[in-house]
Amino acid sequence: MAKTKSGFEYTLPKNLADDFEYLELVKEAQEKPLAVIDIAKKLLGEDGYERLKEHCKVDGRVSTEKIVAEITEISNDDSEIKK
Repeated sequence: MAKTKSGFEYTLPKNLADDFEYLELVKEAQEKPLAVIDIAKKLLGEDGYERLKEHCKVDGRVSTEKIVAEITEISNDDSEIKK
């Protein structure tokens, strides 16, 4: 289990570094920023994705800025992805 700077705890799927579909999503996100939603679901699963949305709530809404920052931090953590 790992934790972001803001305190969100997560576990990534094993062998993510060897998951071609994950790489496809990362490439797609370069052209279509909304693909970050699919990346979040791939990284965290449905349960983790829902927990992340709850973690990023501000005044009753999910903050786009916060959720993108969390997903960016999680997806840039090579030590977790290469496990």
